[in-house]
Amino acid sequence: MKVVPAILAKSAQELKNTIDNLIPHFDTFQIDIQDGEFVPEKTVGIEEATSVLINYGNASFDFHLMVFDFGKCINYLRNLTSKIQIKHVFIHHKATPPNTLFESGSGPFSIGLVINPDEEVKQLSTLYSFEKMAAIQVMSVHPGAQGQQFIKESLRKIEQLRLLNYRNSVFLDGGVNSETIPFILAQHSPPDVLCIGSYLTKAENLQERITHLKEILAV
Repeated sequence: MKVVPAILAKSAQELKNTIDNLIPHFDTFQIDIQDGEFVPEKTVGIEEATSVLINYGNASFDFHLMVFDFGKCINYLRNLTSKIQIKHVFIHHKATPPNTLFESGSGPFSIGLVINPDEEVKQLSTLYSFEKMAAIQVMSVHPGAQGQQFIKESLRKIEQLRLLNYRNSVFLDGGVNSETIPFILAQHSPPDVLCIGSYLTKAENLQERITHLKEILAV
């Protein structure tokens, strides 16, 4: 099971400081982009964020777009793939009607759907072709601020995806920490990727937390 730090930064400097702190330990990061409209909170914008990321040529990046104008962001990212290693870009059902953006192989990076706690997998499966998505991200908190309480019921969505024969990568994002990971691992259908936010990005002793994570995940 892969761990990817989820970074929510209010400024380019905060983003740089966070990556500098984490990059000795990780090679892939998920960058949260919030426009202040899709969710009340606002982060560093896509242009400022990528101006920082181009300095980390050996790292790979995913983007979680909590924005309404996701098309503009995606087009901007497509023009940067020679400078930044981008693996996945995740967008929300609330921001987009069903479209062919999600078809794997349709561009330089995969575009995946985010499933929120209040959205039903079965209903979304009638709108989207899940099998064409290289990755789907399940939220175990409501999109927005970090540090929210973990919603255990969200894990059922992963099992529902597997029962629908979805076999590509499932990411889990929100409230993932040393207390919730044992519960996550105990599920019949655990995720492939854990997106861990404030537990890592706000850690006072990062090395201690990384060591503890490795111990938990090795069980």
